[in-house]
Amino acid sequence: MSTNPSNVSIPRFPKDNQLDGDRNWHTYKHECILALKARSLLQYVEGKIIQPLQSISQTTQTTTPTQTQIWSSTPLYKEWVAQDATATSIIVTNIRDPVGVGVEDDKSSAVIWKFLTDKYEKQVEQQIHLADTALRSHTYKPESTTMEDHKKKMKNLLLRTLKDYGGTCNDPQFRLIVIASLPLDWKQDTRSVPSTSSEDAFTFLHSLYLEKQQERESSERDKKRVKALLASQNTTAAAVEPQRAGRNSNLVCSNCGKCGHTVHRCWAKGGGAEGEGPKNWRVSYTNAEH
Repeated sequence: MSTNPSNVSIPRFPKDNQLDGDRNWHTYKHECILALKARSLLQYVEGKIIQPLQSISQTTQTTTPTQTQIWSSTPLYKEWVAQDATATSIIVTNIRDPVGVGVEDDKSSAVIWKFLTDKYEKQVEQQIHLADTALRSHTYKPESTTMEDHKKKMKNLLLRTLKDYGGTCNDPQFRLIVIASLPLDWKQDTRSVPSTSSEDAFTFLHSLYLEKQQERESSERDKKRVKALLASQNTTAAAVEPQRAGRNSNLVCSNCGKCGHTVHRCWAKGGGAEGEGPKNWRVSYTNAEH
């Protein structure tokens, strides 16, 4: 016998699965189809069970006509109205903002479903293309991102973006995309990534990341040591240079008249390095003046 419409429950989808634009059209559509199938209502939505004519005999007869089975493709007029209303309720009540979407809930379920399909299917195709491009073009930057964060980003692009829109990408394909996202200087180390699963690939890449991180830290320490050594050598050279200049007997100071230096390095009064000579020199120089 046909189900009494008053006994048919209208499922309420989880909030994330309720239609909220093209972002989750694929998820919402899947939920609707499951709910409609479970109640033998999918053919109403697909327009395969058309509304029967209401005959005069049905409106005037006093005896109750024999009800059809719930899955019947030839329901009575009143049965069709009740079944279609249930299908419409499943579709409309699981849209977060039916008015904003543009749904007219006084239409048949088939008309409403076609409106939604026409509205979102084309948009979703474009979103799938964009999501697929974003996944395949994402690159890993080890100098600023850990492998764990890269894994989260790639899986988010796969699950939360591409597959949410209804795109497809199996695990072996995802594994190849992950390997292709690595920097060029990693290619030599990733030519033979073990296994065929993305999870095993990420395990291998995480170990490789740690090795390269240690190498990078060791290289940074070596660079710092070299810089410190060079700085020390430069300081020593700067200290020795005046002494070398002081031993040049060909130079004659125009300030004090002595040989071995020029006026800008002269420690005597009026020289460029006035007062900078050693203590014993300053004492002897002062005594000589007196």
